[in-house]
Amino acid sequence: MRPSTHKASITKIKQYKDKIIKVKAETKQEISGLRKKCDQLAKENQKLSGNLNTEMSSKVKLYKTLEDERNKSSTLENELKRIQGILSKTQEVLSPLVHENNSNLDSLMAELKNASFFIDTVSSYVFAISSLEINIAQYTERTGTPNVSLVYQDYHSSDDS
Repeated sequence: MRPSTHKASITKIKQYKDKIIKVKAETKQEISGLRKKCDQLAKENQKLSGNLNTEMSSKVKLYKTLEDERNKSSTLENELKRIQGILSKTQEVLSPLVHENNSNLDSLMAELKNASFFIDTVSSYVFAISSLEINIAQYTERTGTPNVSLVYQDYHSSDDS
């Protein structure tokens, strides 16, 4: 090799070496920037992971609460059906009794009406007897001797007047 070719080769090698050093420095700088980005992304990922875990935990609690509420709802529905069954059976038992009691009440009301009429009738007889006793007492006082048949006639004649 000739010295000029050798010199040109060395110059090219130096140029390549300078380019390699430059590319190496740029690559180191890019790697450093990428590491910073990776660290930043790792922190964000960790934060998001924590948020996700918190959110998932919250969702799991919410799901458990929802399941508990569904179970309570199901239990309440079953209890409601049981109570409706009891009420239905109670109605079946009480309905004829209510009907019978209404019939008995109607009978008692009729009897009460008859008893009221009877009491009114007896009251008028009591009033008549009291009036008769008063008339007998007055007749006895006037005549000195009680005569029931005359008092009775006297009583009827006073009614006509």
